[in-house]
Amino acid sequence: FPMPHKANGAAMMRKDLDAAKIKYTDESGRDCDFHALRHTFITNLSRAGVHPTVAQKLARHSSIELTMKYYTHVLYESEVSAIASLQNITATATNERKNLSYA
Repeated sequence: FPMPHKANGAAMMRKDLDAAKIKYTDESGRDCDFHALRHTFITNLSRAGVHPTVAQKLARHSSIELTMKYYTHVLYESEVSAIASLQNITATATNERKNLSYA
């Protein structure tokens, strides 16, 4: 779809944020701009398990590196979840060894 002129797009975004009662700049000093939304969108695709190439296509990026290196952010919760999943693997392997020793 045709994108609005950059200046018009920024004004449109601010107007929409105002209508939704969302501050352009939050208490931490972070701005809610078009690229912030792109970062959030692509990061959420990653968190949802969407294949990186699909995310690249949806973002209309020229390279997978751009998508993965600059727009996809690993959240702390994802790191914690990844480490926690190792405990499940260890417990499963231990139980499997116990079951084999009694067979």
